[in-house]
Amino acid sequence: FGYSNLSYAGCEVIAGYNVAKALGKNYTLAQVVLLYEALGIEIGAAQGYFGSNPYQISYFLKSTGISYTRVNNYKTFESKMKYSKDCYVILSLWTDESAGAMIHTFMIDKNSDYSKKYIAYNFNTYATEPTRYSNYNSYFSGDIGDTYICAYFIDKDK
Repeated sequence: FGYSNLSYAGCEVIAGYNVAKALGKNYTLAQVVLLYEALGIEIGAAQGYFGSNPYQISYFLKSTGISYTRVNNYKTFESKMKYSKDCYVILSLWTDESAGAMIHTFMIDKNSDYSKKYIAYNFNTYATEPTRYSNYNSYFSGDIGDTYICAYFIDKDK
């Protein structure tokens, strides 16, 4: 991915790929990487070394015909997570509150019918299976309001 690799700086790309795949879009991971690069979603002159700009994931979603609602405010995010049903969420946040924190982005499959209603894909980059939780706050060790960047809500039926 640019001058880096997906295991270090590709979580935004992987979140986009996971949503496209979940919606039945027929893109390979290589095609999604190419789209992120061609659309300039990589962070500035770093050419992918620092990953992608979470606020520009919308470029990818628009270009692939995926309808979304971007939420930049944590309180709105909290409300949408509580009341939305049957949606995918791309969530970006800082890994912690330190000056050297990195951004991590992953996809959540939210479904009211699951016994564990939140399934996170690529939340833990070393896990071989998705992470399942009944409460989205249990993803995080601290208050996510302090590390929240933005989220994209995508209805499953659109």
